[in-house]
Amino acid sequence: MLRKRFNAVPVLLLLLILSCSGTEPVEGPDWVVYNTVNSDLRANTVTALAVETDGDLWIGYPSGWLSRLSRSGWLHISSRFMKNGISDLVIGRDSLLWMAGADGAGILDAVTRGVAQLESPLQGRLTCVTEAADGTKWFGGDSGAVRFDGEIWTVFDRRSGLSSPAVTDIRTDGHGDVWAGSRHYRTETGFTVGAVSRYDGHEWHVQGPFTGLPGFSVHSLAVDTDGSVWAGFIDAVGHNIDGEWGELTVSDATAYVRDTVNVIAVDARGVKWFGTPNGLIRYDGTAMMRYTTANSGLGGNDIRAIVVDSENTKWIGTSTGGLTRLID
Repeated sequence: MLRKRFNAVPVLLLLLILSCSGTEPVEGPDWVVYNTVNSDLRANTVTALAVETDGDLWIGYPSGWLSRLSRSGWLHISSRFMKNGISDLVIGRDSLLWMAGADGAGILDAVTRGVAQLESPLQGRLTCVTEAADGTKWFGGDSGAVRFDGEIWTVFDRRSGLSSPAVTDIRTDGHGDVWAGSRHYRTETGFTVGAVSRYDGHEWHVQGPFTGLPGFSVHSLAVDTDGSVWAGFIDAVGHNIDGEWGELTVSDATAYVRDTVNVIAVDARGVKWFGTPNGLIRYDGTAMMRYTTANSGLGGNDIRAIVVDSENTKWIGTSTGGLTRLID
């Protein structure tokens, strides 16, 4: 089967190398780095991010702690329910902070700052959470996906139509459809192939390598401003336009995404940001640029989380380099 391909021409930019020393976050033309030395960041490993409409930023850590960074300063919250790590965060229309992690699902009341554990029926670790257009919350994890309407939990697994129960990311589009990315999964009889599954409100539609998906194990998903869907793999990026998958390619291998794509974000201008273990990649539809600690003010190269705020500022969580703010 022929695959539709998307080409980009790489460009080279000369960027200022910033230092992370000092007692205050180090600023340059575009970058600000927050770490445990120069700020009140709780840890230099940031695993989850979410931003409120007023710009307040919520930060999740592998220890289960939460931090809020606002114009008034820092706030730290400890939760015994999420002590084994926070994987993902989303702020709902209900003003609650919803979280997924190794210990399951939880919520933080934005007013009382109290954390409560939810009795999710999914077994094992939860990896992701999102909110659908109807206000329902969707969680994904090692044993499938689950929808929560505030009272009832509905579980989806292989028997429901998912290609693999190991859901790595979950997103919703403007039509109300739910997109679940899954990795390959070992069973008693062998391996199931990872895929992207779309739920239209009635059934799941599985899209795998046999439909043009450029990989067997999905690591990340994002919905673009035009409604198309991006998927990140171990060494490729896929793009779904009008139901057809294609692989993003460029002519210069040094700029191409031949790397595990841990996270994808789309900003207000439609620019795509791919977080990898070896830097942050910017793709504007024409040109691609990889930012690392060697050529930019990025705090660390292993990117674990990206969120875009209402002013189109990018917030980037790393595995060892703390938190980076990027204004481009």
